[in-house]
Amino acid sequence: MSRAVVLGCIVSAITLLCAERGRAPLLAAEAGSEVARYMPIPIIGHIDEVIPNGLSLCLRQASQNRTIKHIVFRIKSRGGNIEAVEKTMDLLKGHGDRFQYHALVEEAAGPAVCLVVCCDTIHMVEGSVVGGDVAEPGHEVSAALATRIGSMAQAKKHNFTLVRALLLREAQAHAWEDGAGKVHIDPLPPKGVSRDKMILQVGGSALLTLPRDYAMKVGFAKAGVEKAEGLGAAIGLSEWRETMGNYAAGVMNRLRINQKKEAEAKDAHLKQLEVNTQKRKALRQYIEQKQKEAIENDPGRFLYETDDPDDPITEPEMTGASRRRWRERTNECIAAWGCARDAALQLEQLEREALQLGGKRIMSTLALKTICDRATHEIERLEEQRTRCGP
Repeated sequence: MSRAVVLGCIVSAITLLCAERGRAPLLAAEAGSEVARYMPIPIIGHIDEVIPNGLSLCLRQASQNRTIKHIVFRIKSRGGNIEAVEKTMDLLKGHGDRFQYHALVEEAAGPAVCLVVCCDTIHMVEGSVVGGDVAEPGHEVSAALATRIGSMAQAKKHNFTLVRALLLREAQAHAWEDGAGKVHIDPLPPKGVSRDKMILQVGGSALLTLPRDYAMKVGFAKAGVEKAEGLGAAIGLSEWRETMGNYAAGVMNRLRINQKKEAEAKDAHLKQLEVNTQKRKALRQYIEQKQKEAIENDPGRFLYETDDPDDPITEPEMTGASRRRWRERTNECIAAWGCARDAALQLEQLEREALQLGGKRIMSTLALKTICDRATHEIERLEEQRTRCGP
C-alpha cells in the first residue's frame, strides 16, 4: 500500500471521529427534551354507541404509534346512554396505563361526567360547567355505576365526595376554607364554619354543578386551558405536539354519518311495515264486507213473483221483472265473491311481505285459502243458476 493511501485513510478516520464527538452533545440534548405527543378525540353531543365504537378505533390506532402517550378528550355533552358510558369506561381500563388521559371540558353532565372524572387531569375552558341535570331524564347514573366511577376517579386522585355528588342526587358534598385558606371537602356539613367560608354545599335532591371557577377553587380542575395545544404547559410539559389531529374527528364523523344512514333506513323500514300493516287491515275488513254482501245478496234468499200456468202440470215461472231481479242479484253476488277472492289473494302477498319486513301475520294462509275456495265454489254455483226461470 502506498504512503498516500495510508495517509488518506488516517485523515478519514480522524474526520469521522471528530464528527461523532461533535454529534454526541446534540443527541443527548434531544433525549433530554423528549416531545410529548397527544391525539385529540372529540366527545361531542349525546353519548351513544358511536362514542365507544369510535374510541375503540382511535385508541387502537394510537396504540400502534409509540410516540403517542397522551389522549385529550374535548368534551361537550349533556348526557347519554349508560350502556355506552360503561363500554367507554371498559375501553379506558382495557388500555391500562398505556396513555395518560386529559379532559378538556366545555360542558359535561350525567353520563358525560363519568368520562371526565376518569381522566388523569381535568381542564375546563372559560364558561364551562361540569354536572347538573342531564338533557334527557331517565339517563341518570345509578348508585352502582357511581360507586365504580368514584373508585376509578379516586385512583386518578380526584375527590370521591365531589364525584359522587356530580353523579347522584342523594349524595352530599360540602366544601369550605379554613382560616389558613386551605380547602376542605366532606359529605357532612362542617361545624362552626361561617357562611362566608363555605364554597359549596349540595345534597338530597339536586346534582352538584361546578362552574369552572368553583371547580378550580376546590381542586377538581387544573388551570384553565382553552385549547388542546395549551394543555401541555398546564401539566408541565414544554414539548407538547398534536399527532393525527384529524383522525379521531374523521372517525367520529364517519360513524355519525353511518348511524344516521342506518337510522334513516330503519325508519324507512318501519314506515314500510306500518304501511303494509294498514293495507292488510284494510283488506281484511274489505274481505269481511264483501263476504257479507255476497251472502246477503244471494238471489236464493228472496221471494219472486211467478206467472200461473194455464194447466196444473206446468211448473210456474218467474215473471219477467222477477227474472231481471234474479239476474241482477246473481251478478252482484258473483261480483262480491270475486272481490273477496281477489282481496284474499292480495292479502296473502302482503302477509308474505310483512314476514320479510319482520312483521306478523294477521290472517293465516289456510284462512285465506278457505276464503278463495269458497268464493270460487259460490261463483260457479251462481253462474250455473244465472238463467233460472222457475222459483
